Amino acid sequence: MRDTLSQIASDEKFQKGLLLSSQSLLNQVDKYIQHDKSAVNKHHCDTEESLIRYISRMYAKTSPFSTFTNLAIGALSFETKKHFELGEKANPGYESHIRLNNMLYQYLKGILLKISEIYFQFRLRPNPTIQKRDAYYLFLTNSNNIEAFQRIPANPVLEVLLYLTSNSEEGIQYSELIKTIIDNEYIDASSEEIQEFINQLLDYGFLEFNLGVSGTDPDWDIKLRSQLESLPANTVLLKSLTQSLAVMRKKCNEYAQAGVAARKNILKEVHANFRSTCWQLHEAAGLPAEERVTLEEYSKIQIEKAKKLEAEKNNDVIDSAEESAGNNGETKSQDVSEKSPDAFKQKTSTFFHFKPEQMFYEDTTLDISPLIHHDDLQKRIQSLNALLQSLILFEGTQPEIDTMTDFFLKKYGHNTVDLLTFYEDYYREYKKPETEKLAKANKEKLENQNQKDQIPPDGNNEKNKKVDTENLIQFQKLSERQTLQKQWRDAMAASIKARLEAAAIHPAHHDTININLDVVKKINEQLGIHPSLHEKCSMGAFIQFFLDSDSSADAALQIKGVLNSSMPGFGKMFSRFLHIFNSGVTNELRIQNQSMASDEIMAENCDASYFNANLHPPLMPYEIWIPNSHNSLAPEKQIPVTDLFIKYEQKKGGLELIHKKSQKQVHVFDLGFQGHGGRSELFQLLSRFSFTKVLGVWSINQAVNKNFEKTPSSQNAAEKPEITIKSRIIYDQWLILQRKSWQVPKQLLPAKQPLETEAAYFVRINEWKLEHGIPDDVFIFVFDRMDQSHIGEEDRKKLRRDDYKPQYISFKNPFLVNLFAKLITKVPKNLIIEEMLPAPGQLNKIGNVGYVTESLVQWQNS
Repeated sequence: MRDTLSQIASDEKFQKGLLLSSQSLLNQVDKYIQHDKSAVNKHHCDTEESLIRYISRMYAKTSPFSTFTNLAIGALSFETKKHFELGEKANPGYESHIRLNNMLYQYLKGILLKISEIYFQFRLRPNPTIQKRDAYYLFLTNSNNIEAFQRIPANPVLEVLLYLTSNSEEGIQYSELIKTIIDNEYIDASSEEIQEFINQLLDYGFLEFNLGVSGTDPDWDIKLRSQLESLPANTVLLKSLTQSLAVMRKKCNEYAQAGVAARKNILKEVHANFRSTCWQLHEAAGLPAEERVTLEEYSKIQIEKAKKLEAEKNNDVIDSAEESAGNNGETKSQDVSEKSPDAFKQKTSTFFHFKPEQMFYEDTTLDISPLIHHDDLQKRIQSLNALLQSLILFEGTQPEIDTMTDFFLKKYGHNTVDLLTFYEDYYREYKKPETEKLAKANKEKLENQNQKDQIPPDGNNEKNKKVDTENLIQFQKLSERQTLQKQWRDAMAASIKARLEAAAIHPAHHDTININLDVVKKINEQLGIHPSLHEKCSMGAFIQFFLDSDSSADAALQIKGVLNSSMPGFGKMFSRFLHIFNSGVTNELRIQNQSMASDEIMAENCDASYFNANLHPPLMPYEIWIPNSHNSLAPEKQIPVTDLFIKYEQKKGGLELIHKKSQKQVHVFDLGFQGHGGRSELFQLLSRFSFTKVLGVWSINQAVNKNFEKTPSSQNAAEKPEITIKSRIIYDQWLILQRKSWQVPKQLLPAKQPLETEAAYFVRINEWKLEHGIPDDVFIFVFDRMDQSHIGEEDRKKLRRDDYKPQYISFKNPFLVNLFAKLITKVPKNLIIEEMLPAPGQLNKIGNVGYVTESLVQWQNS
């Protein structure tokens, strides 16, 4: 089997993927391939484990973020015989699509804005949040997506700068601004003094540069090159940079066509040349020479600095103790603004930290034409849409919207309020305190977990285990919704329980639980919930379609599917890949989005986040402009947040975002891949003013699973641990909402014994999985990424960064059995084993070979 592993590791496609994702592993592969397979040492075993992880995930796991996953646009078929197919080509070709890492733009921008001969030619415009409040200016700053409100005393100089920089939507060129001030004698100061003052305002975010290049543009390098070449004074430095960018774009195309060896050389060449160009700019900016070193050299410098700092810190502690003793132990508090005047200045990293493999990103498309029958798809999407809309009680954004609405009414009543006023009040008075309380509660929960072994299992210390959440602010709407949700889940759980009892089947022995829309409708009616199936929205879903038959031997094949996730539509989950497909796909999405607007403004949300998965073309006619945000549309299509206010619409019973000039309602859409946790707070708030819906089936799964969970009385530490089995859940006879799974307590895991041979363990593990009805092909989860509260400090030390990811295991494969043995030693509490579905025999085929495939489907109600 090691020969087979070596053959796979030698595959050029596989090595191309490793070149950008793990060069360290790629460097080990050649040694592994050439070594004597009969003489295996620890180093070889470590390489094998890494290879097995990569290869198994590449073949068995759906993932859109790598070279290993091929993309294709599907089409609808009207031929009666074609239910679902990928294509008949035995070995279809694939095309590589290379683009530059947008973090390179973030770095370049930070350097360019420190070189006066360059930034003098850029345009300046005011921070879009500036508001005059009595004797001061209030504005919001954003540095690396961290936001803070700033206040600057009003004075005539600021008024002049505001007037001159806001005359044009694009702003005014820096050098032209200084010239205008001096020529018209607006300010009695030298050009150097004016420049210094303007730079201070830039540091504090009162003014900002407008380069006309968005960090979310897949072609940011082409746009930047074009902008730099159009500047009045094309300096030697700028020429060097634009030439470097042009070469890099050319090398992208060469890299796409090159083999592994050539790709290695291209990466080294591009990295070396670009670093050289950046170091020239870095030196011209007058930045520290110690930053113009390699990563290895820089690491040594930082280690020495850390040692020196630690020594100074120890000395400071001694001095501080002596001073404290002299002051009778008293300490004085200082205001942040006095203590740290630079606390909210714009900050950028100026050290060139990139590795060769971080220069490019790669996507691949496969030369196939997937087809799905129009009627089959329409019927199934109507079925899924009806289910999701019926679960409106559990819509994901509504709890936050309810909280915002209650806060608004308590604070302002039925008055209209400026967006930024609401934002400042809401986050200062509610969000920040709540975040702090929840963080404290989670910390206490983790501390309780770490002390668990010291608490006797007699139940007398329950009050010590409680986490203090009683003081968390509760609003009426949110509280009512939570109560109704619990009633709904209880009703669904009771319905399933009654059905199982009527069939005299223990839940653990029930392989599949079928549900239909009638069950959901009945519970909704009982609780007075009346969802609308025709309310306008756009939805999407990741579904693994496969062909299968019913239990009867002569049954015809039907399209079934596994629902991996559902999400808002509007092109959100297409956006990251649009640049590699025909422009017609992007245009069609724009048309569909615009068709959903009546007399409202549809605007895309923006912030200052640099994240490669957010790269996409604009999909809405307008976009929001916040400080330092990545805006792609023309300035007249950018809506400053100061042009927005909030009102309570009594007829609809909710808040609305209104554009001041047009008095039209504004709907804001998040169309990037990045999770909200990495977005700015204002971005998160704005996303709530939308008819986007976050609908899923987790409420059904949770309710059904209540029948498999142990009751609180059986969770006593003295009780014997048991394996919990959760049934497969199928909706409407075609859609799997939940795969069957086994939750195995750490104590019951079949660990490999010290003297046990691999062959003996292979036999024993297969006997174990047969005993518990576990299939040959599964995915395992070492821990739940969404719930890490039970992971103690010691357990956390064993975990790798990616151990939360599902790991494919085939109990027929000795390599994967060995991997299973290693992974279960890391389990903090429970190992989750989940059936692979579609199973290997159900995989869709290209030619005669089965492949794991996932379809992204989008639809809309209008």
